[in-house]
Amino acid sequence: MNNKGFTLIEMVVVIVLLGILAVTAAPRFLGISRDARIATLDAFAGAFWSANDVVMGKAKMHGLEHSMEIITIPGTDIDIRDGYVALYPDNIKRIMQTDGYGIFQFTSGKRFYSQVWVKLGEKYDDKAFDIDVKNCALLIERKRNFTDLNDGNLGELKVLKFYDGC
Repeated sequence: MNNKGFTLIEMVVVIVLLGILAVTAAPRFLGISRDARIATLDAFAGAFWSANDVVMGKAKMHGLEHSMEIITIPGTDIDIRDGYVALYPDNIKRIMQTDGYGIFQFTSGKRFYSQVWVKLGEKYDDKAFDIDVKNCALLIERKRNFTDLNDGNLGELKVLKFYDGC
């Protein structure tokens, strides 16, 4: 007698083997997703540094690289301040591709543009106060130095990485 098909025992063995594979492989795939999100944020940070270098090259051609005030580079709509791109969302969007990233800040007024937050895949506006910013995000900042009596000079540009929760 020729029977075609699988026996019940063969089916159970295959299902058990697939279950074991799924249980052992799932954590690895979840880890890959985390690594991909971190790599995407790292790519943004690298692209930002490169874009800043290009913009500051243009600023040097016009002799504007050491301006303490926010100045627009002639012939562009890009603002700079004291050797770096001015940090506010619209300006960042002018210097680089930002699709797939949410870029926002918690300050207002050009005088206080000294930090920008970047998160993956979500759109934010300047009123995004209720989000968990230190959860899978970048902080691009220039801290103010209030050691003298003036308004405070901006320090070096830094990109801080917050990868918990990625």
